[in-house]
Amino acid sequence: MADDLERFLAGEAVQAEPEAYSRLIGEQIARHVRDLDGWRRDQIISDSEYDGLRRRYERLTEREDAWIMEARRLTLPQVSLYLGVWVLSVGAGLLTLFRYPNLRGAPAVLTALAAAAPTAWIGVHHWKRGRFRVAIAFLLAFCLLLPSALLVTTGECRLFTAFTQNRKDLELFSKLDIPRQTTNAQLWWSLLVALPASLWLRRFTRASVFSLVFASTAAVFCLTGLLRMGMIDWLEKDPGRFYFNLLPFAAIFMVAGFGLERLRRADDSRYFYPFAVAFTWAALTGVAAFHEPYANWLRSAAPWTRGQLEYLFILNAGIYLLLDRACERLATPQVRLVGKAFRFVIPGHILTSLFLLGLNATERWNHSPDDGSLCLEARIFEWVLPAVACAFVFRSIPRQMKNFFAWGLVFLAAGIVRLQQDVFKDRAVWPLGLLVAGLGLMLAAASYAPLRVGMRRLLKIRRFSRR
Repeated sequence: MADDLERFLAGEAVQAEPEAYSRLIGEQIARHVRDLDGWRRDQIISDSEYDGLRRRYERLTEREDAWIMEARRLTLPQVSLYLGVWVLSVGAGLLTLFRYPNLRGAPAVLTALAAAAPTAWIGVHHWKRGRFRVAIAFLLAFCLLLPSALLVTTGECRLFTAFTQNRKDLELFSKLDIPRQTTNAQLWWSLLVALPASLWLRRFTRASVFSLVFASTAAVFCLTGLLRMGMIDWLEKDPGRFYFNLLPFAAIFMVAGFGLERLRRADDSRYFYPFAVAFTWAALTGVAAFHEPYANWLRSAAPWTRGQLEYLFILNAGIYLLLDRACERLATPQVRLVGKAFRFVIPGHILTSLFLLGLNATERWNHSPDDGSLCLEARIFEWVLPAVACAFVFRSIPRQMKNFFAWGLVFLAAGIVRLQQDVFKDRAVWPLGLLVAGLGLMLAAASYAPLRVGMRRLLKIRRFSRR
């Protein structure tokens, strides 16, 4: 009651509610969820719709989350509390990035520790008293301040000062010309030491927000590991190597997310999948754009491709398709969303690549107009683009992907224009035919049901007559 009185005075929703009302809404939701299961079995709704509706029903029965991003409504005390967290973190960031003549050595270390340690103590104290909303904010502040405090400590104590490969130009802070020259090793060790804190807080509070902190810190830790391996040198001389080395980290985050979801820790796994998807997108895009061995392999395996970048992106689309199919086989709610994320980029990769390949083929043909093979290549791409665009338009139906439909329409228009410029140049029959075809398609769609019935009857009559 005291906690609810405090929430009421702070302008927040109270948690006390009549037991009968809670039981009643729980029974109604359970009945609706059973209906959802039946609808999915009967294919009335798709898996993604089922997952979305199920999450919303579960949200109705959950208690108000203590973390501001999961709260149902924002209040002045909440916003002020997290604004204080952010200001405190920015102040600690200034200690990490800049040097101050009057704040060096022990005073700098003590200042950084004095900012981090009290937030941990106050957070634990409030959690034990049951003031979870306040406790989460202070403990999050501790998670943000701890790496900064460790960086200041290692810097002032002259720990881990060795440069990457003994080269100062491979140091991130040196490259960014930041006054406090923190080494990659100091950054790596600070993140490594800070990681267990978020794990312990997840165990202590059972609040999934600390899984987000852990996943975010782990992602930065992975990139810092690449820094220590020479990432800056790769980006300058061989960018494809950096993107290729991102792939193992994408796999690690994917496996971690799936493992947590299989252990029925969906609140934790949902924070690992986005990093897996982001690393996969970045890695495959970078490998296709910059990794020379990838292009050399394509050139040797299929010389007619000339190792062109666009073919590599089409291959990437095939990889995304395989990943999508793998996610469908695993068939958990969050993995299905991951598969949808991979599926989302497929039409852009394929249709954009076909459009650019067509432009390049036409340009080569214009430079050598007597070359029949170049003419054939240009013509093939001019016809393939609208055909594949139409395929994506209709493929949007079974996959329930509206972006397939949108991308297909855009590139169908681009393909039609390309055909007008080259194949049907100065021929009015092309736009007239499109007008007739478009109107006929609309009329057929408006009468879809009777046409379908009529076609089925016609097929039955033909089968009967053959017998």
